Amino acid sequence: MDPEKLAALQAQLAKGGHDHAAAPAPGACSKPGPIEDLERTTSVLNATNVSAIATVMGAPVEGAEPLRSDADEQLLLTIQLRQCYKLHSIKLAAPSDGSAPSTVKLFVNKVDMDFNDAEDLPPTQTLELKGASATLPLQFTKFQSVNSITVFLENNQGDTESTALSRLELIGIPVETTDMNNLKKVG
Repeated sequence: MDPEKLAALQAQLAKGGHDHAAAPAPGACSKPGPIEDLERTTSVLNATNVSAIATVMGAPVEGAEPLRSDADEQLLLTIQLRQCYKLHSIKLAAPSDGSAPSTVKLFVNKVDMDFNDAEDLPPTQTLELKGASATLPLQFTKFQSVNSITVFLENNQGDTESTALSRLELIGIPVETTDMNNLKKVG
């Protein structure tokens, strides 16, 4: 190995690893960030205003109407990711009028769920939201290979008739995969 590269690598390791501000090398770990372009791959059950999903899952819009549950306080969102991700955390925001979600159940790689499934199946993780917004960490080992995630908002903080959600962000990094079509037979 080149002595200059070796010295640079040793200096970097002495500082505590790689620089998260720099673009990662292929195959290197990278800093988790928001997963974008989710509004087109998200479906929702029991919402009065399904069109609000674009502002809840997309780019933040000041003063936008939150997504609200319809018949009761439960909402069920299913998000299909465009590639496999390692999820780090979930960021939720809601109005501070008591309609903010309280119990949030997450289900990994379960598609076509309905409310009976969400109530009967064991969730991958259950989170409790205190206050109108928070970034909640996810259990590292359970969110390493996520193609879809179902978010079940079971109840709200004020025991109001409907639950509201202003923002939902998934924080993570893509899982590097090998494209088998690029492999060539040797010999």
